[in-house]
This record gives sequence, structure tokens and C-alpha cells, in this order.
Amino acid sequence: MASSSSTTSLAAALGAPPSDKLSRENHLLWKAQVLPALRGAQVMGLLDGSDPAPPKTLEVEDEAQKKTTIPNPAYGAWISRDQQVVSYLLKTLSPDILADVLGFEHAAEIWKTLGDMFSAQSQARIGMLRAGLTNTKKRDLTAGVYIAKMKGFCSELAAAGRVISDVELKEYILAGLGSDYNAVVAAVNANPSTTSADVCNQLMAYDYHQTMLSESEQPSGTFTSSANAAARGRGTRPEH
Repeated sequence: MASSSSTTSLAAALGAPPSDKLSRENHLLWKAQVLPALRGAQVMGLLDGSDPAPPKTLEVEDEAQKKTTIPNPAYGAWISRDQQVVSYLLKTLSPDILADVLGFEHAAEIWKTLGDMFSAQSQARIGMLRAGLTNTKKRDLTAGVYIAKMKGFCSELAAAGRVISDVELKEYILAGLGSDYNAVVAAVNANPSTTSADVCNQLMAYDYHQTMLSESEQPSGTFTSSANAAARGRGTRPEH
């Protein structure tokens, strides 16, 4: 009963697999979704080899000092946990990826195979994400869309083990702003303790303020033209 209870608890800790299955295009995003579940369930040792399988059997002596081999209870508990993780991982894979890991019995084997499969692809993706952070410009993007794109790059990099610090994110965001935002950049640079969250808030506030100004102001010349037309109308006399 204890083994059954432990298995149920582990399944509950892992939770449901992500709805987006691992494909050949979304490895970093997949990893970002499954790692929290695996860490939360405290099974990373099964994946990285730091929690190896104990011996399947134990050799014991009876009262007559006769040696007997018996199943090792520790192995039974370990294999139960390992197979729960195997089941979880397989449920997160799309059919084409699943075909590449069929036949592997243990979680560590599956995890290593997936890592090896996507290693080169991940490195290329990391390069693209860093380029995105460097080259993305706000231009006509709204502040919300621009910030979301920059944070998206950072999230994917973090999933790949390449964490972008808060200072770096702040610098990337500022570097993508045009000359219209010189006032924002100057204000941020004047206060070195400004965080990336502060920058995002200032940028959102600045954009909102500019939008309000543009909506409240009439196009140049509208008032003058209207006034002149009215004056001409008053000065016109019907001819007799």
C-alpha cells in the first residue's frame, strides 16, 4: 500500500503533461514547461544520474547463516518512481519524437537522448534569441508588444540555461528605443538603480501619455482654417 501511495503522490506532483507536445521546432519552450514539474516532483536525480538504481537484490543470511538472495525493497521503490517519470515524459512527446525514444526503459536514457537530439538545434536557437534581443527595435510597436517580445526572448534563453540578468534586459530594452525616447533613456541612465520593471513601467507610461496628447490635439492649421472660413462667411454680403 505504501508503494501505491507513493506512486500516486508522485503522479500528482508531476501533474498533467503540457498540452504542447515536444516537436522538432519547440524544444526550448517544451523544456521550460516540463522542468518546473520535474523539479517540483524532486525527480531530477533520476534524469541526471545522481539518483542511480540500487541493486535489484540483496544477499542476506538466515539464522543458520545460510545466504539467501531476496528482492531489494529499495529497488522496487526506485523503479516505481523511475517508471512514473518515464510515463510522464512519453506523454509530453509528439509522435515523431516519440519514435526516437521507443525502446528506452529508464527516464535518464530518454532525457539524455532528447538532450543529445536537440543540442545543436538549441545552440542555434540561442544564437537567434540573442540576436533578437540585440536587433529588435521598438519603432512603431506599442510599448506592450515591444516589452513582451523582449521578455519572450529572455524566457526562452532562461529555459536553455542562458539567463539574461535584469541589468542586461534593461540595456537591451533601452538600446531598441528610437530618438523619440531620449527623455526616457536619459531618466533611466540618471538613476543606476532603475530595474527593468521600472523601465517597462516608464515606457508604458510615456507611450500612454504620447497617445493621449496626439488624440487631444487638433491637426496643425485646423483651428486657423476654420476661423478664417468663418470670418469670410461673416464678411460676405449678398449682391444686389
